[in-house]
Amino acid sequence: MKGFCGIDLEKDKLFISFASFNKGRLNFLEEVKIDVSSEEYDFLEFFRKNITFINQKIIERKNIYSLDIFDIFINIDLDMVSEKVIEENVPFNKLKKISISDINFAKKYLENSSLEWNDLCIHNFVINYNINNQNYDSPPLGILTKKINLKSLLISVKNNLYDEVNSIFDAFNLKFLNFVYKPVSAFSIILKRDFKDRAVFYIGYDKSYLVIYLDKKITAIKSFNFGLKSIFFEIEKKFLIPIALSKEIFNRYISFREDLPFKEITIKNNNSYMNLNINTLNLFIKNHIKDEISKILENFFNLEKKDIEFAFLGRLNLCDGFSEFVKNFVSYPTEVIKDYGLSCSFGAIKYGIERSLENNFISKPSILKKIVEVYKEYF
Repeated sequence: MKGFCGIDLEKDKLFISFASFNKGRLNFLEEVKIDVSSEEYDFLEFFRKNITFINQKIIERKNIYSLDIFDIFINIDLDMVSEKVIEENVPFNKLKKISISDINFAKKYLENSSLEWNDLCIHNFVINYNINNQNYDSPPLGILTKKINLKSLLISVKNNLYDEVNSIFDAFNLKFLNFVYKPVSAFSIILKRDFKDRAVFYIGYDKSYLVIYLDKKITAIKSFNFGLKSIFFEIEKKFLIPIALSKEIFNRYISFREDLPFKEITIKNNNSYMNLNINTLNLFIKNHIKDEISKILENFFNLEKKDIEFAFLGRLNLCDGFSEFVKNFVSYPTEVIKDYGLSCSFGAIKYGIERSLENNFISKPSILKKIVEVYKEYF
């Protein structure tokens, strides 16, 4: 049975998801998390230094789940990609009826004519097809024409980044397939769930993403400097304890439950000792998180709409009582998704295999047309 591996590197941990693919069905198996020693990490250097350990984890899971091989997808974040919206007429060498191969040719033509020689396109989201001033949401198959106008959002990385990563994994006989843009990876986890109007909030280590889907189209994908790191800094400021100790206390004592018994701990701060009331700590953290999430939702969401559903993904989802906590202040049906671990590493596999937002066979109304509403400020 074939296996897949999805990797998501944040600034404090590496997440590796494992999945099997059998009879056309993708099955999530497990997510493994590994501490990253320094927040000032270098993407390539991390993989160079830790590839032996990653390979060991992959070999272990091959044996545990009796899988033949793991092909690998890696999430890549906002600061490592380039985004470009391109519109261009693509000529054909003769009058012809449009086929899937013609669509693929046109997309590749757009990439080759628009990107630099050292750019590698990892996503080509077609926004619109146009033939003879007629717009199409999905591929206009069978239409007779000598040219087609394509408008696409191209997301690219530098070729040498791909080559370096591929070389690192190839040295251990591991097959690196491609990068997946992290917001797309996060969204893909819930893409095929049965939802109408829905908002997806992914909470990471140093940033979070909000994806809003209203009236059968995605109206926003936004990133925010809110996550575990900012929570640790708030604890540091409030209780005057070092950031490393703030992180340790959070990981050990955080709870979002309302019925916690009284608890006080004594901690060593430099050369002195101090008492810390855990109930006071948890109340402070809950109020901070509630304020931050509420502020984000108020800025980017029509709060008068009452029939939307919310989904939360990410680093807080498995914390004690978090599900009940967010349901108490988000005044809409809310789901906290716990099935796929703490990251969107499984999303790298899911989107890497399906590439559903770039699939030429997407039926009307095109999901591509909807998702690129996010980028309408570029148009």
